[in-house]
Amino acid sequence: MNLLAGIPIIEGEWNITPLSVQAVVQALLKENQFMKQRLARLQVEMEKLKEQVNKNSQNSSKPPSSDMFQSGVFTS
Repeated sequence: MNLLAGIPIIEGEWNITPLSVQAVVQALLKENQFMKQRLARLQVEMEKLKEQVNKNSQNSSKPPSSDMFQSGVFTS
């Protein structure tokens, strides 16, 4: 996996960059990639949870007794 793909760094400049700096940049790019993937998974999970929270007896097969109070008004 080329972590520098898409990063505007001239190869010659990268080659003269100290190895310690290269290591930090590569670690940060890898962490950024991981965090983007994690964010995407959490967004999917959040949407599923929103769907569950928004279900009530009017839009699902749940019985009216399972409806919760919303905005201080009983929803059934």
